[in-house]
Amino acid sequence: MFFQQLIPPKPHPRQFPPPRPYEWEIRVGVRIGTLILALVLVILVIIKIAQSPVMGNIGGYGSISGVVIDSAGRPTSAEIIIEQTNLIIQTDANGRFTLEKVPAGAHLMVVARGNLGVEYPIVAVAGNSVDIGQVEVVTTAVPER
Repeated sequence: MFFQQLIPPKPHPRQFPPPRPYEWEIRVGVRIGTLILALVLVILVIIKIAQSPVMGNIGGYGSISGVVIDSAGRPTSAEIIIEQTNLIIQTDANGRFTLEKVPAGAHLMVVARGNLGVEYPIVAVAGNSVDIGQVEVVTTAVPER
């Protein structure tokens, strides 16, 4: 008998606890907020992957070729660097270069000679060789673009 006093009486089957005010609105708001944050995170990850050199591995490789000339129009030797990759090559004595295995997509190519470097935007196409023609190394005090 003593134990029966400690156990609270069972509610009537049709009797529900009173709902808390705005509880469902809070739950819906939290779920919508979580969904929006997850969606933003997925979009940011996709953008980051698309901008990384990994995309070149997925999209394939191409090659870039051309000739480096000085301000007088004569072929000259220079170092060719593709930014955000480990591709670096030295031109031959006639200023010619061919970069193989360039990840497909847009890149910045730096043509460096001595202490000068000029950036050129390039686009490598998977499975194709792109000839960018003549690339000038500017030897002025202030490099031009």
